[in-house]
Amino acid sequence: MMQRARLPCHVRPIPKGQFDADLKSKSGHGGLLLMKQWSAIGIHMATWLAIGLLVSGCRTWVEPTLYTVTRAKSPITYDSRHITVNKPLSAFDSERLQSLRNGQGWTEAMPSADAREPQPRERSQSKERFDDLGDLAAKDHLVMLCFSGGGSRAARMAMHVMAGLEHAYQQKAGQNDLPLLDRIDSYSSVSGGSIYASLIASSFHAQNSRRMDDNRHRAFQSLKEDRRARWISGNLAVSAGLYYANPGHLGIVPLLLLTTEWDTLNLFARTQAYLQENQNLLVSRSQLMSLGDLEPTPRFFFNATCVESRMPFVFTQSTIHLESDLNPLSGVAYNPASDWLNLDLNRNYQAIQPNPLIHATTLEDIGSSANEFPLSYAVMASAAFPFIFNPLYLRNHAGEESEEEYVRLVDGGIYDNSGAITALELFSHLEAHHPNPKRRLTLITINADNQASAFDEKSLARLGRFNIDIPLRGTFEGIGSLNSFYYHQTQLLQATIRTRVASINQKAEEQKVDYFEVNLMDVTDPELKEGYQSISTGLTLTQRQDRILEQSVQHLLEQATGPQSLPRSEVIVQSLIR
Repeated sequence: MMQRARLPCHVRPIPKGQFDADLKSKSGHGGLLLMKQWSAIGIHMATWLAIGLLVSGCRTWVEPTLYTVTRAKSPITYDSRHITVNKPLSAFDSERLQSLRNGQGWTEAMPSADAREPQPRERSQSKERFDDLGDLAAKDHLVMLCFSGGGSRAARMAMHVMAGLEHAYQQKAGQNDLPLLDRIDSYSSVSGGSIYASLIASSFHAQNSRRMDDNRHRAFQSLKEDRRARWISGNLAVSAGLYYANPGHLGIVPLLLLTTEWDTLNLFARTQAYLQENQNLLVSRSQLMSLGDLEPTPRFFFNATCVESRMPFVFTQSTIHLESDLNPLSGVAYNPASDWLNLDLNRNYQAIQPNPLIHATTLEDIGSSANEFPLSYAVMASAAFPFIFNPLYLRNHAGEESEEEYVRLVDGGIYDNSGAITALELFSHLEAHHPNPKRRLTLITINADNQASAFDEKSLARLGRFNIDIPLRGTFEGIGSLNSFYYHQTQLLQATIRTRVASINQKAEEQKVDYFEVNLMDVTDPELKEGYQSISTGLTLTQRQDRILEQSVQHLLEQATGPQSLPRSEVIVQSLIR
C-alpha cells in the first residue's frame, strides 16, 4: 500500500492545537535582551488579546490586532539594523567575481567549466555558486512558472492550480515522461505567491531531495495534502500572533519589537522559519535555511521592489550578475518605460548588457552573499506590503561613500505583481546571447487578483448620510486611491507582457512562447465570483474561503479555451509535452 505522501522537509507536522514553543537560549543578539525581559510584562499581557480573538473564532481580527500591537515602540529605540541580514561576499568570491567581470565572463559563448567553477583546490575557499545559465541555454524547451501576489489567497490558489495541472499532466503524459516537477526550469514569485514557492523550494533542499524521489510524480498534489503546508499558506498571520503571545517566549518577542528596529517583518520571517524549519527565535540568522541550501535547479526567483531604484530586487540561489551598467544603484539613468517595454531585443539585451534580469538588482550587485541569505527573509521581503510591514533593510556592501549605506525592499507587487517580467527577461537574455532556433518557452502565470479595487467604499470612508470626519476617514480614502492606481498599473503591465510575448512570436519563424494565464478574474460562475471577490488580501484564510478558491480553480482549469475549445488544463499540458 502506498503511504501518504508528505512534504519533504525536516520538520514535524503542525499539530491541530497549540504549537510546540521549543525555544532554547542560544547565541545571538536576542540573548542580550534576556536580561531585560521583566520590562516587557505589560506589553506581553496586552498580546493575550490575540489569543482571545482566536479562541472566540474572530480570525479576521488577528492580522489588524497583531499589526497594531507590533507598531508600539519605545521613545528610545536601539537601532539593530547594523546586525545585517545580508552578509558580504567573501574576499575570494569578490576577487573571483571581479576577474569574471574584467574578463567579460560568460558573454557571447558558452564558458568553460573553469569559468563557472573554481578549481578543486580552490573550491573550499568559495562560498558562492556562479550561474551562467548554461543548462538553460542548451535546452530546446523551457518551462517557467509565475506566482502572483495576493497574500494567502495567492498562495493557496497557486497550490490548487499546480495540483490540478499535475493531475491533468498525469492523464496525458506517458509512463516514461518526466514528472511535471522535473519539467519546470524556474519559478518567479511575488508576495503571497512567494510563500507557496518557498514551500516548493524547501523540497529541493539537499537534505530532503531523497524523500521527494519516492513520490515525484505527484509532488504538487502531495504538497496540497500536507497539513503543515496548508497551514503555512493560509494561517501565517495566526501563527505569528501565537508566536508573539506564547508565554513560553517570556516576553522576548514583544521586547524586541518595543525596544529595537526589529519589526513585524522580522516576526513573520522568523515565524515562517519556525514553521518550515523548526527554527526558534533565538537562533542566529546563519542557522536559518539559506538560498544556498537550495539545489542549483530549478531556479527560484523571489521578487521584491527596491525603494532606492524603484525597480525589482530579485533573490535567487546563485550569483547571476556580472558588471551591470544598467544597475539602478549605479546611478546610471535610464527609462524603464522606454527600455524594458521597448520590443527591440537587440537594443535591450545584445548590444547593451550580457546580464540576465538587467533591470533588477541582485544580492551580488550590493556585494552580498546569496549563499548565506536566509530563505524566509527573501520570501518576506517579497511580501513586505507598505502600511503593513516595514521595509527590509539590506546593507550595501558594494556602495561607495556617495551611495546609500542601505537599500530598502518592499513588496514585489508594487513593480510587477505577476512575476512574469523576471521570466521574460531571463528568456530574452537567452535568445539574445545563446540563440537557438529550436528553443521555445511554456510560460504559465497564476494570477490571484480578485477584483478591480480591493477598497470597500462602504467602509469608514462612507458610512452613510452622516460621516465620521476624522483622520481615519482620510486614511481609508487615501488607501482606496492608491489601490485604484495600483490596479490600473497592474492591468497596464499585464497588457504589456502580452504585447511582448506577441512580438517575440512574430519575429520567430515558429511560435516561440506559449503563454497561459490562469486568472482568477476569468471565473464566470456568478456564485463563485461573488465568493472569491469577498476574500481580502491578507495572510489568513478560512476553510470556507479555501473551498471557494479550490472550486474557482477547478472552474478555470475546465474552462474551454483556444481554437479547439479544449479545457484550459489540457491545452497547457499539450504545450508541456509537445
